[in-house]
Amino acid sequence: TAVLPDLTGTDVRMVGFGITAITAIDTGTRLTGTARVTGVGTDDIRMEPAPSMSCHGDSGGPVAGRDASAKARLPLSPARR
Repeated sequence: TAVLPDLTGTDVRMVGFGITAITAIDTGTRLTGTARVTGVGTDDIRMEPAPSMSCHGDSGGPVAGRDASAKARLPLSPARR
């Protein structure tokens, strides 16, 4: 099992094709945004808006961030808790 890098406190760039609002019908447009990692678990990352956040339809899109040693790409699977 791969260990996720601890990017807590790091701003990450997200790329996705999801909707821009819960009532929007604008899926299919490539969008990017920045979120901040608030925690890293054994198989998940938690983020908060900085100022962006993932939306419905973004699952599987890349999240790129840097740890102290190298660039890390993380899979994005939004989950609301």
